[in-house]
Amino acid sequence: MAIKKPSEMSDAELEKKESTLKGIIIAFAILSLVTLIVGIYLTVSHKKFNAVLSAGISINVFYIIFNTQLSALKKEKKSRGL
Repeated sequence: MAIKKPSEMSDAELEKKESTLKGIIIAFAILSLVTLIVGIYLTVSHKKFNAVLSAGISINVFYIIFNTQLSALKKEKKSRGL
């Protein structure tokens, strides 16, 4: 299955993809926050760097990718007047 550009999607597909991406972004934001808190706690309590902290930071890359996709969808919806 090929990935469609927002301009090739129907209105219903845009709405569905937007709501899915919003859920994914919220999930990654929560996951990143929890992982960062746990990583900071483990680093402070053991007084040495913990790999969980770097995992929390690296999750933010996915947040940026999905947020970029969401902004492209919103831009397309605005151009269609939805």
